Amino acid sequence: MRRIFGITLVVFVVLLIAVMALPFLIPMEAYRARIADAASRATGREVQINGPLRLSIYPEIGVSASAVSVSNFEGAREPQMASVETLVVGVRLWPLLSGRMEVARLILEKPVIHLEVAADGTPNWAFAANATPDGTTGESAGPNRIREFGIERLSITDGLVTYYDVAADTGASVDDVDVTLSMPSIDAQLTMDGALTYNTQRIDVDATFAQPRALLLAEGTAAHIALASQIVNADFSGTVTVSGRSIGAAHITIPSLRDLAAWSGTPLPPGETFGIAELEADLTAEPTKLTLSRLRMALDGMTITGELTLDSSNPSLLLGGGIAIDRLDLNAYLTRPPAPTETAEALPPEDDTREETAPLQLAVLKTVNADMTLSIGTLLVQNLTFERAALGLRLNEGLLNADLRELSLYGGMGHGALIIDAREAVPSFRQTLSVSDTQVQPFLTDLMAMDRLSGTGTMTLDLSSRGATQDEIVSGLSGAGRISVANGALRGIDIAAVSQALQTVVNSGGLGTVTGDGASTDFTDLGGTFRVQNGIAYNEDFQLLNPLVRVAGNGEINLAARTMDFFLEPQPAVQGAVGGFDLANIGVPFRVHGPWADLSYTPDMRSVTRNVLEGLFGNGQDQDNAEGGADNALEDAGDALRSLFGLGGR
Repeated sequence: MRRIFGITLVVFVVLLIAVMALPFLIPMEAYRARIADAASRATGREVQINGPLRLSIYPEIGVSASAVSVSNFEGAREPQMASVETLVVGVRLWPLLSGRMEVARLILEKPVIHLEVAADGTPNWAFAANATPDGTTGESAGPNRIREFGIERLSITDGLVTYYDVAADTGASVDDVDVTLSMPSIDAQLTMDGALTYNTQRIDVDATFAQPRALLLAEGTAAHIALASQIVNADFSGTVTVSGRSIGAAHITIPSLRDLAAWSGTPLPPGETFGIAELEADLTAEPTKLTLSRLRMALDGMTITGELTLDSSNPSLLLGGGIAIDRLDLNAYLTRPPAPTETAEALPPEDDTREETAPLQLAVLKTVNADMTLSIGTLLVQNLTFERAALGLRLNEGLLNADLRELSLYGGMGHGALIIDAREAVPSFRQTLSVSDTQVQPFLTDLMAMDRLSGTGTMTLDLSSRGATQDEIVSGLSGAGRISVANGALRGIDIAAVSQALQTVVNSGGLGTVTGDGASTDFTDLGGTFRVQNGIAYNEDFQLLNPLVRVAGNGEINLAARTMDFFLEPQPAVQGAVGGFDLANIGVPFRVHGPWADLSYTPDMRSVTRNVLEGLFGNGQDQDNAEGGADNALEDAGDALRSLFGLGGR
């Protein structure tokens, strides 16, 4: 018995030594060409092994090869589809004997893989089954051909992967690829875990693919992919293909949309907008186009819904689709205070000239192109508030055309158009607007800080300008327009009472209750046309209609300086007398001038009422005394009229 045990032990040791020595005894160099030829026939590409080739027996049958390369298809941008500094393959023996290749381990050290889609849509990873490198078909598969394979563990370290689409002329690359992959069989779930670097940003990847066979055939398979990085975090569940087409549901969180844009190669101008963004959508992704349907996105305090497409097939990103925004403050995206300086820091907090003189941030119009529709719940432009806006938006290389199909502002409705041409150093602007049934008082308060006029207004505008700042744009305004206000009031003066109380003004030197905050002039119609040139609006046909008085006027409003100089001439609309004096044909002309916030009111009665006043003061006096009394009355009337409209004066 001992003898049998001893013999058995000796045989086992000999076999063990033989197995251990086998890799050193088998002349692997003799099999180099045969292995490379077999791999070439299997892939239809030329496979070369230019480095050392070694065999291992334990823990599985394995081969270690260095400087391995696989050629690309004819006409490809890169001559080699793949090259590996070191390749280690370990295959389990018993599955191999049954016709199934089960790879226990596959290690790729410093691989370089070039993925490419030909002009006809054929990917370079779609190998011809059982084809030879010259394109001919080899012997048909026999009973001993490997029919299935699996990978228990694939490790890639320090890899580089590039992708190029010939038809779209677009590509991308990732480096520092360190991933671990497991695929028990070609029809079992493939799992992947690791990290890679894209455009200097490290991204963690966790993914599963239901049907690896479909990936090899460039078909779709169910998948779940999660990406985590400092620039973007994304979670996708749906169907993907290696060619880049994906359909599914996505949830994306972006710590800074501005940082993401810079990282992707389309940087935005400096500013505080485009911050944290979070979105959910049904996603359809192709190599150069991304469609987000049933989109819900939170950005800069806005909620955005609808459908959005992003097309990167051209140098400039193209946005399309139709989206709805609950509230958009356009000022935050087009204006930015200038960089702090000693002068700027010395300005008092209430000084608001910095915004008006700060350059408009229109460079954002050159970063993307767009052809889309927008529906906005509340739109803020400067101090104006639009309750609802629907527009078609076209943006091409810095030229913006916004078709304002529907506007709701201050109770009224309207339409218009806005054109911004930012293609040159000094941008140009044109705006047309037509609105009706608008509440004039809140509109003028927000537009011009004037709250003395109320009523329901109709307005048309056609204005254009050039300039890099708000101040330059207003100073360069040119165009024309018309405004008409119905059934309103002019607060600060009762113009009819001025005519009726002329005798009181002359005698007491004051207008009493006919001017000031408590006085007002009701009217049935107020308005006129105007032309604008170099920021100044000129009017020649102003009129106000009132049951007791009619006012005609003309003058100019300096929109940039916020000043006005208007001549108004009221005329009694009815026959009557005050203190026995006939007022039928007497007006009280006056001039309104100065800054909007501190207007002055100067009577201009000499040309119209001097003779009447001289007659009133004469009463048998000599002519010199009559003229002196008239001058004094005119001066007193001027003092009284300085508080016209209740806005103060001087």
